[in-house]
Amino acid sequence: WRVDAINTLLSHMDGMEESAKLLVLGSTNYVNQIEIALRRPGRFTRIVHIGVPDKDARSLYVRKFEQKYAFALEEKDREEFVALTDGKTIAVIKSVLEHALRTSVRTEKKLDFALLKMSFEHIISHDSKNSANTIGFNGVNAR
Repeated sequence: WRVDAINTLLSHMDGMEESAKLLVLGSTNYVNQIEIALRRPGRFTRIVHIGVPDKDARSLYVRKFEQKYAFALEEKDREEFVALTDGKTIAVIKSVLEHALRTSVRTEKKLDFALLKMSFEHIISHDSKNSANTIGFNGVNAR
């Protein structure tokens, strides 16, 4: 099915005329797993790399998350968590915050840096176990 999907996409892309007003966008977190034929010059004319969020963006996201779920971290806990998540995507940060919030509600414990760190370690270890030795295509992992 993977080969069929790629061949179909390539045939559609090859059949397009330059004058056609059609914009084809593709996105991935795993560029190295994209079929080489799709990465050849002329397939996608521009490649835009969107990196991980910087400290200010991570801090802003955490504040927005706090607002959305009506709780407030202490400034020190937020700063430590933001520093801990350096190099991580918003998706990872969201997963950690959601896990910590659920744990806080379930255990009736205050959401603080210790709970955030425990959730961070849980999410990171869970993520690395799930992504080890997998090749992803269109949201599907095959071992």
